[in-house]
Amino acid sequence: MPSVFFYFLNIILISRLVFAFRDKPVSRKRMIIMLIIQLAGLLVLRPGWVLLILAVLLAGMAVLLHFLENRKVRSPKDLVTGLYETRLACLAVYILMGSILFSRWAGLDFNPGLAGFFERIGGYTLLVGSPLANWPHLHLILFGALLVTNEANLIVRLLLQAFRLAPPVEEKLPQPDQPVDEGKIAEKQPPEVDVHEFNAGRVIGILERLLIYYFVLNAQYSAIGFILAAKSFTRFRELEKRTFAEYVLIGTLLSALLAMLGAGLVQALMP
Repeated sequence: MPSVFFYFLNIILISRLVFAFRDKPVSRKRMIIMLIIQLAGLLVLRPGWVLLILAVLLAGMAVLLHFLENRKVRSPKDLVTGLYETRLACLAVYILMGSILFSRWAGLDFNPGLAGFFERIGGYTLLVGSPLANWPHLHLILFGALLVTNEANLIVRLLLQAFRLAPPVEEKLPQPDQPVDEGKIAEKQPPEVDVHEFNAGRVIGILERLLIYYFVLNAQYSAIGFILAAKSFTRFRELEKRTFAEYVLIGTLLSALLAMLGAGLVQALMP
């Protein structure tokens, strides 16, 4: 696959970081920021009618995403699940869109003057002219890293939500002089989700997946065991609770699996 295709996907994935750690519909301001990042990334591409079509499609996708996330047809119970499904579906549309417009049929590519610009810059700095600046390789590595961070977070959270494995808030026992509401006990409502635990888990999950992604790419498989052991050690006492232990175990295995799949995908696409 051409490196310009992965460059486009990286721009999309970077722009989608505007709603990272947010379980609320994207606001108009964040939608505009996301669109500006995407359109700014198109400036290095070759001008033409295909580029104009791509810019119009990106604007339409941003408006569609804002509309789908802010519609009032969902119940509050299914809001998070609906948001994550919408965001993953939009990502699939971005990938399909890029695969068509960056194919040989459409011919969208980098601006020809860009290569000469980097050659001239390489005469003033070793960073651009260094053999390490292998742009196709860097685009692919960055694509995998972005994929296992925010996008993998969406998949893990969606699966945990679907299987009702959200970490519940610890229930407080009633005081001796406090009356017990038998109506709430009879309703058997699902426990309230611990938002703080989710946010902490997302940060830990991102770091965990990035490390596993790096170790798999460099064939350091034994180091993955130390990461999982360190995570279990820090939560040793909390694992005595069965519900929390199941949440941590399934979340950790899902996170590690997605990181390994992301690294395997990058290795398979590596020229």
